[in-house]
Formats: sequence, C-alpha cells, structure tokens
Amino acid sequence: MSIDDEMELELTQYSPAVFFKLAQHAKERNLLKSWERSLVFNIGKYIKNEWKISRKMETQAYRIIKAAQDCGLWQQVEEELDREEDYGERSKFDTQKKFTESIRSPFTNEWSPARQYLTQAFKLEGEGADPKAVQDQINKAREVDVTYTDTCLGLWAIIKERQSKSKHD
Repeated sequence: MSIDDEMELELTQYSPAVFFKLAQHAKERNLLKSWERSLVFNIGKYIKNEWKISRKMETQAYRIIKAAQDCGLWQQVEEELDREEDYGERSKFDTQKKFTESIRSPFTNEWSPARQYLTQAFKLEGEGADPKAVQDQINKAREVDVTYTDTCLGLWAIIKERQSKSKHD
C-alpha cells in the first residue's frame, strides 16, 4: 500500500509495532535524522497509548513514511512484521479480532448464582441436547442474575461464531 494512494489514512490504523520497527530499522541503517526517528517512535507510543496525534506530527509522519517507502524501508518493515507470529494482520491492527481471539471461556471470573445454570446450558449444548433444555437453563440463569447471564451469553456467541468460522476455513 502506498501512502500516495491513501493520504487520508489515519495513522492510528497502523499497529504501533510498525512505527517502533521503522524507527529501529532507520537507526540501524542511518536512514533518517535523529529527530525523525524519535518522531516515528513517539507516534508508535501515541498509538499504543491512544493519545491524540497532532496535525503537525501527522504531517511529518506522512512525509517520513513516504521517504521510507521511496528507499524501500517501509516495505522491509512490513515484511518483517508479517513474518512475526504475534503481529497479526499486515500493517494494521484489529482490536476486535484480538479481543475475540482472546476469549477462551464464556464465563467471567466473577461469581454469580447464574453460573451453575449457564455451565449446565453450555454443557447441554456441547452434548447436542434439545435446544429447549438449553434455553430452560438460560432462563433460570436470567432469573437469578440477568447482567451476568447476558455478559456470558455475549461471550458464548463470540466463541460459537469463531468456532463456526474455523470449521469453514
């Protein structure tokens, strides 16, 4: 992707790792001035901490990205990050994807009287039981703690969707 193609691209759509890696490679190859490397690194920090990037920083960042593309450094950074297991999607990060992939259980750590019913519902569904029996357990859970039940059902839906997608891939 060329910065010329998407000049309006928000810097925050990039992973902070892109900027950290760009600053590191630029220093190792002595390709950018010290202040430019510092700015690139700081943009990574701003993105990581969800701080607002000023228009002045953004303008300089686009100029530096363009220069990095022109000398092939940007492509090297993207290729290296693509090879790293923990990086994920190309030069962008998807917090929703990271969130859904991090969910291992539909149950939160807090205790609730609804948990026993939800555990039973989850077990019944996994065994292929009658959907009415599953729904009965969910209804019992809702009667004792609606908030906990709804939270767990939301997590459960995310897990089921992820499992469904993995079966189709």
